Amino acid sequence: MTDRITLQPPVWAKAVIVARFRHSDTDMQTDYFASHVGREVAIAYSRHTRDLFAEMRQAAARFPETADLGPGLNRYTVAVVFTETLGMHAKGDSSHWHTDLTRDEQYHPRTFNTRAAAEAYIAQAGEPFPVSDAGTLHSFAWEIREESIEHREKYSMGGGYYLMDGWRHGGGWQVTKLAFYPGSQLSVTEDRTSA
Repeated sequence: MTDRITLQPPVWAKAVIVARFRHSDTDMQTDYFASHVGREVAIAYSRHTRDLFAEMRQAAARFPETADLGPGLNRYTVAVVFTETLGMHAKGDSSHWHTDLTRDEQYHPRTFNTRAAAEAYIAQAGEPFPVSDAGTLHSFAWEIREESIEHREKYSMGGGYYLMDGWRHGGGWQVTKLAFYPGSQLSVTEDRTSA
């Protein structure tokens, strides 16, 4: 087990912003959804306990491993969609004929941190090719789908307020805020608050 450091916060600190690397233990076949925390790094102290995503994003931007969770960044996925209803496909459905444009080499969806990066990819890829069906040529269009990395799960069994690209049991870096309570001690695997 990794050695843990008990935080010694400044007198003014009411909370600490922590970056956690979550390892997914999820097994979809058995309907088991879970993850565990590996590396846990204190990246900033806060003068209040309010959950403000702007503050968490600024702290995330200063830690190299979580810089992709910084201000102005989200998850943008590119898709090629039907521009009209065709058989069982409705207008706006994703095209299965254009996966070479919308998937990477590992067959994962092409995702970007900014809308500008997604638009640049679309400009480089060009217009989606049309498809002929029963002698009629059907056209397709690009669509950029935005998914926020800000998670608001303050409900029973939720994960609290946190930043993460994906969901909490999917694995990867997560940034969250932990309050200091009288008599409590928080420990982490690394303290980067002075870096």
